[in-house]
Amino acid sequence: DKVSRIRAEIAALEGKSIDDVEAEAKEKQRFKQEQQDAAAAMSIQRSLSSNDTKQKKSSGYSSAYSPDLPADNKQQVQLAAGAIERAFADGLTRQTILFALLPEGDAMTELQQWPGGAKQMSREAAVPISEALLREVRAESSTDESKRMAGLSPKGQTQ
Repeated sequence: DKVSRIRAEIAALEGKSIDDVEAEAKEKQRFKQEQQDAAAAMSIQRSLSSNDTKQKKSSGYSSAYSPDLPADNKQQVQLAAGAIERAFADGLTRQTILFALLPEGDAMTELQQWPGGAKQMSREAAVPISEALLREVRAESSTDESKRMAGLSPKGQTQ
């Protein structure tokens, strides 16, 4: 089994027993699962509190509104796409979007480490989230509409 061979190699390099290495791996998996469960619970709680906020707003509740923070890349993209579309509808055509760079599938609650530096961040987080945002955004001007009718698509770029 490939995993057993790798763990045996790690144990030999670190001067630990195979059982210690396996225990560390299981602990790491358990910790990651707990973080994912916590992120899912936070997401459910946010959606419930978001419904409460919407009900309070519709009933004339006038306290200051604070937006929910996204828990993962998917929520970041959805919130950013909505903001871009609203700003574009208001006439703002140049916008800057800042993302928390997370590897695919990681939650916002986890501490991110990038041993590969900027190249790894770009490859594993910045490019995928930027591409997801460009696929999600639906903001077209009248010139974009005429281009679309002519068979041309609007352009977007990542930096």
